[in-house]
Amino acid sequence: MKKLLFAVSALAALSLLAPSAGFAQTAANQFGIYTSQDGAPASANATAVANQPVTAYLVLTNPINHTYRAVSTDPDSERAVNLVDGWEAKVIKPTAPTFFALTENLGPQAIDIGTKPDYVVGYASPLSVSAAAVTLCTWSFLQLDGGTYEFFLDVTDIPAIVGTMAYQDGEDAHQPLVSAYPSSGNSANPVFTINGAAVAVEDETWGGVKALFK
Repeated sequence: MKKLLFAVSALAALSLLAPSAGFAQTAANQFGIYTSQDGAPASANATAVANQPVTAYLVLTNPINHTYRAVSTDPDSERAVNLVDGWEAKVIKPTAPTFFALTENLGPQAIDIGTKPDYVVGYASPLSVSAAAVTLCTWSFLQLDGGTYEFFLDVTDIPAIVGTMAYQDGEDAHQPLVSAYPSSGNSANPVFTINGAAVAVEDETWGGVKALFK
């Protein structure tokens, strides 16, 4: 419990300090919503008829810490992130009267101190990254009319890092917060749709980043 409170408190406290500028957006460090837990870009869309539940996952893909330090006095280095202690993002879901979020699961021993649609989540035990992906939240959605529904990701109202979403590297002893970006390229484009056509960013670095975790 102490570790969980520390992770959430760290995210909250850092969001009130003068934040650093975010890193330039790349295919690394992406938050996206998918029907597959590996964050495959093709699963950024779900096809569903009316009254058919849809399971969707908020996934962090290709997590790379550009300023990792195993010890606080070490020089910065770049490496793949293995453990995630917490994360923050604004998750904008459809608000139509024909759309419902049936269930939400943030994982074991998670606490969320954000005010929806903001999520500011910490974990008592960090989540493990596997094959360059880690699931941060699982939802079950239901729509009643077979229509198109879009989901967006954005920066929280009080971000820990100006201009970006963020997550916490569970093994960084110096500055564990890492900037994260929408899988759609920017917050104006949907990261996930039901019966729509969201486009998740994918480039030639995908396989190279996955190789870091082997």
